[in-house]
Amino acid sequence: MQLQVGFGIDWSWTVESAAFPNLTQQLTYGPAGTHLYSRDTIAWLVREAGFRGVRLIPYMEVVGHDALSGAVPELFWCNGQQTRNGLPHPLHNATWEFFDALWADTKALFPEEYINIGGDEFDATCWEDDPEINAWLSGNGYSNSTDWITALYYTRQFESLRRAGFKPLMFAEAFGPLNRTGVNLAGTDVIFDAWDEGTPGSAAPIIQAEGTRVIISSYCFLAPTQSCPDNLPGGLTPNWQSNYACEIQNATLFPPSAAPFLDRIVGGHPSRWGEETDGTNIFQFTWPAVMGAAEKLWTPAALTNGSLLPARAEVFAQHRCVLVRRGIPVQPTSTYSWSCDYEWEPAYPPLTPRNPNRAHSSWAGNQTANVGLDATSNAGAVTASGAQASEHALSVELSLRAELKAAQARIQDLESQLKVARSRRQPKMLQ
Repeated sequence: MQLQVGFGIDWSWTVESAAFPNLTQQLTYGPAGTHLYSRDTIAWLVREAGFRGVRLIPYMEVVGHDALSGAVPELFWCNGQQTRNGLPHPLHNATWEFFDALWADTKALFPEEYINIGGDEFDATCWEDDPEINAWLSGNGYSNSTDWITALYYTRQFESLRRAGFKPLMFAEAFGPLNRTGVNLAGTDVIFDAWDEGTPGSAAPIIQAEGTRVIISSYCFLAPTQSCPDNLPGGLTPNWQSNYACEIQNATLFPPSAAPFLDRIVGGHPSRWGEETDGTNIFQFTWPAVMGAAEKLWTPAALTNGSLLPARAEVFAQHRCVLVRRGIPVQPTSTYSWSCDYEWEPAYPPLTPRNPNRAHSSWAGNQTANVGLDATSNAGAVTASGAQASEHALSVELSLRAELKAAQARIQDLESQLKVARSRRQPKMLQ
C-alpha cells in the first residue's frame, strides 16, 4: 500500500532540507519548528510505515500549487520578470541545478522510486510573454503556445528526477500538453493520477498513449469533503460500500477504443484534501470510507463483487472496533457498529469549576434568586462548592480512564508488533 503525504504544497515545505535550509526556515506554518518534519522524523516514519506494509510517497508540488517560490523567488519568472508569483524558468541552468540538488536531497530521505510532483490546476500563461521563451520557441520552429514550453519543462523535470533516482507520478492535467506536442512517454515510467471528479472513462486518452500508466483517484474513490459530500456520478456517496462496489477497470465506463488498454490502469486510491481537514475531522472523514477501497484494490475482482457487501459489513464493523480500541475516532460503518465492546472516549480536559457568584445572562429569570442564595445562605454556598468539587473530580476520573484505555490499547498493539517482529527473525544456521 502507498501513502502519499503532501510535504510541499502552496508555499509550504515541511520537510527539513539539508541542501536548502531556507526552505523550512521560510516555508513552515506556525511558530518555527512546530509544523516541520525533521530528517530523523522522516526516517522514523519511513521505517514504521515499512513495518506495516506501507510505502511512503512524498508529494511535492513545484508548479500549480507551487511550494517553493516563497524561498527561492530568483528562480521564478512571469512575462520576463522575476516574481514569487511566477513559474520556474525552464531555460535557465540555475533552475535545473536547484532541482537536481533538491531531488537528490529528497531521495536521501525517501527510498521509494516514485515521487508525486503534482501539476494539477497549473496555469502556464506566465510563460506566454517571456521574450527568452518566445525566442527559443521561434528558433526551434515551434508555435507560440504554452503547450510547447510546458512539454519542455516537464521533459527536463523528468530528466532531473531520473538523475536523482526518482520516477514521476503526476496529476492527469500534465498529459494534455505532453500528448498534443507529441512527446514520446515510452521509457519515462510516468504514472498519471486521474484525480478530478468523473468516471474512470475520462482517463481513456491517457491509457491509449504509448508508455503511460494511470491510477484512479476520482469516481467512487474520492473521499468526501464538507463542501462536496455527494459529488459522485449516479448519486454515489463516497463511503466504504461505494468504494467496495467500484470497478475502475469496468469496460462499460470506457469507449471501445480504450478496452484493450485497461491493464494500464495499475491502481487507485482515495484522496483527502487538506483545505477542509485538520486534526478534528481527518479520521472521521477518511475512515471507514478507505476500508472499502483498500480491500477492493488488494483483492481479485471475483472476490469483491457487490453481492458480498452484506457479508463484509460485519467484518468492517469489527475492524472499526479494532481502530476505536486503539483510540482512533472512526465513524460507525453500519448498523453492526453497536457490536463494539467499548466506545471511543475522548480525553477531554478537566472542566473549569464554575463561579457560583457569576450569574449567566441566559439565566435571567434566576439571577436574583442565585445571588440571594450565595449572599445570604452559607448552606447554599457549601452545597454549590461541594457540587463543583464533585463535578471536577468526575471530569478528572473520566479523563484518566480514557488515558488508561488508550495506554492499554497501545500496549496490546506493541505486543502484536513484537510478535510479528519475532516471527520474522531467521534462526541461526547450525555449524
